[in-house]
Amino acid sequence: MKQKIILLILSIFLISFIGCSIKHTPEDEYSKLAKKAYRQERFNDAWAYYRLLIAFYPDSPKMSQYKEQLGETLIKLAQNSNKSLSKTYLDEIKSFGSEADTLIAWLDFQSASKLTNKKAADSLFKSLDFRDYLLAAQYALDRAKYNDALKSYDKALEIYPSNPMGYKAAFLAGFICSEYLKDTVRARPYYQFVIDKYPNSDLSDDARWSIKNMGKSPDELNFAGASDTTKTK
Repeated sequence: MKQKIILLILSIFLISFIGCSIKHTPEDEYSKLAKKAYRQERFNDAWAYYRLLIAFYPDSPKMSQYKEQLGETLIKLAQNSNKSLSKTYLDEIKSFGSEADTLIAWLDFQSASKLTNKKAADSLFKSLDFRDYLLAAQYALDRAKYNDALKSYDKALEIYPSNPMGYKAAFLAGFICSEYLKDTVRARPYYQFVIDKYPNSDLSDDARWSIKNMGKSPDELNFAGASDTTKTK
């Protein structure tokens, strides 16, 4: 543990004080090194490279991408470190501003999901608010982790069955099933939940339309629209 903390402090020291001597390395080269380190699960190395990119190339058009990748690297480090060192990585994530909420929500959700002790897992799940579940699901969805997004929406509906925004979680879960996973059978209960429990919500009509048109090809939908237009005339 002490060795890891020393290495972490040393990395920060190097980034802060020897920039002038190593900034000559091209941005693209640092980017390649960072991505390679991440792929090889050398997360400490990836963390250092992304910190260098952010420190040395603040005006790069890829800055938002570097920050996002640094955030994902910090999540990996936090998940695979002891409690003390994990807090250090979490504190760095919190410095990300508005993006920190999403990253921390995802990290907490993943941590709870991996707990083998049901009592401990339930306690952590219940400590997350409804918004945290939506943020965690969005994080997963943005990275094509569709089943993880579904798990987050499901848990939100389980923990907060009467939340007034529950229809959004249910509708988005149905959308993932029907549009991304192409599983209309799995999607139907989510849409029906919106219709039955939130009949006056702004997504109830969309849920009805989705059930009616699930599985149809774009051509079929266009044809139906054309027919309706003709009848109107």
